[in-house]
Amino acid sequence: MLTVTDRDLLTIDPSTFIGAAAGAGTVLLSADDASVTGTELESAGSDFAARGVEAGLVAVINDAIVVEIVSRTGATTLEVSLPRANADDDQIPPGDVGDAAMKIITFARVIDLQRSQLLRSLGVDETAVVDAAPLAQLIALRAIAHILSHAAAAAPEDASLQARSVTAA
Repeated sequence: MLTVTDRDLLTIDPSTFIGAAAGAGTVLLSADDASVTGTELESAGSDFAARGVEAGLVAVINDAIVVEIVSRTGATTLEVSLPRANADDDQIPPGDVGDAAMKIITFARVIDLQRSQLLRSLGVDETAVVDAAPLAQLIALRAIAHILSHAAAAAPEDASLQARSVTAA
């Protein structure tokens, strides 16, 4: 199975999840009571299980700290890490934070669109893919380019975003 997650986008370009680019995503959950201690993120007012929050998704804390969700450890708790090169690497604590704003944003729609477009354009049946890693990386890159081009179109005055969207394409 050719699986690409938000974590894959995060490892390539963490800034995709903040600012104007994040507007292309879907906010699964938003809370104002998040706290991080070590690698545990807690939000007493959130029900992560009910919202489908799981490993591979990404959380943004105070619109500045972007972390990968390693696992859901309870209805109101998550295990998180700063972006790691490999999912098997040791977790990297993002630093302790209290009483923080938090969003869980997903680009699953964009990832699915890019996966289906790429496979169709290559004439490849997903079940015939032997080594999925190179295709997964290409899908992630195409998703980021798509996200940045839409964000740049929505914010023509943002020179940095304009430059990133051209570079990503």
